Amino acid sequence: MQTERRTADEQYRLIMECRSSGLSDFQWCNEHGIKPGTFYNWVKRLRKKSCYDIPPATGRGGYKPSEQQDVVKLEIVDQPVLHEETPQLLNHPVCGRCIMLGDITAATDIYIICGYTDMRKSIDGLCAIIRDQLHFEPEHTTALYLFCGRRNDRIKALLHENDGFVLLYKRLDHNTGKYRWPRNRDEVKTITWRQFDWLMSGLEIEQPKAIKSA
Repeated sequence: MQTERRTADEQYRLIMECRSSGLSDFQWCNEHGIKPGTFYNWVKRLRKKSCYDIPPATGRGGYKPSEQQDVVKLEIVDQPVLHEETPQLLNHPVCGRCIMLGDITAATDIYIICGYTDMRKSIDGLCAIIRDQLHFEPEHTTALYLFCGRRNDRIKALLHENDGFVLLYKRLDHNTGKYRWPRNRDEVKTITWRQFDWLMSGLEIEQPKAIKSA
């Protein structure tokens, strides 16, 4: 969809025509071959030029809601493997016990959000996905929620701790591979913690050449 250059007077006329048509901005722009982003730039520029008589939009009709994503509880069948290098621990100022920032092993459950998630979403946006798909409040759980972008080279992990959310973000280095992320719930299955580690490392969860644990 290409938009020809318009004078300020033409932009004003088209904006007023749209806002008096009874259609949403999106619907009207589609019918007249105008990019919605260009249309809103016109509105912004003209209002800066003191065109305060431009009426507000009539609605957002015509916009499609975000695609429904499967959310699957990930069953892990054995205990996490502790690495030799222990992360730096912090002493809690009240109880004195050691705590670790973003310790995912503290999660009671793990959920994979299948398909592709917009990686521009921050904590609030990711929480909205959880509320829409799972219908419960993420701040009332100790679950770990995993999201993957369309490029399959970056993930976000959301975890609620006692005093707030932790958002972990990982992007694979260039040319090091991509995450084998499930697109739907049929591709999710029970895995071990070692397989979970492989998944987070961008590997297939099935590694036939790996040394089998006794």
